[in-house]
Amino acid sequence: MKYLITLLLLACGYISIAQIKPYNESASYFKQPTQIDTTRGNFSTKDMYRAYRRAGTGFTSMTKTQRRLENRIAKFAKSKGKSFIVLGSQFSQPPYILGNYPRMEIIFVLVD
Repeated sequence: MKYLITLLLLACGYISIAQIKPYNESASYFKQPTQIDTTRGNFSTKDMYRAYRRAGTGFTSMTKTQRRLENRIAKFAKSKGKSFIVLGSQFSQPPYILGNYPRMEIIFVLVD
């Protein structure tokens, strides 16, 4: 029984890994694509990325999901020697039950 629980926790951990993909090579993870705030500047799509994270359970808060995703984006930007500007974000709506776990998508651009 302990092994089954451990296996399930590991599986949930893999589900919650943040994904970062180039914006023009990926589609939104939501039915309605995330809106981009054009007041932040006019950026080339080659510098834009889409980051997505889905919590492994319904017991994770949306705040924690967002914080982890933003930390992952910051590490990604740092590895490229740049910083980032968030251009848009979208998150799933509660109740977080029956597989509707907290999910978040952030569109961002890397800048010098």
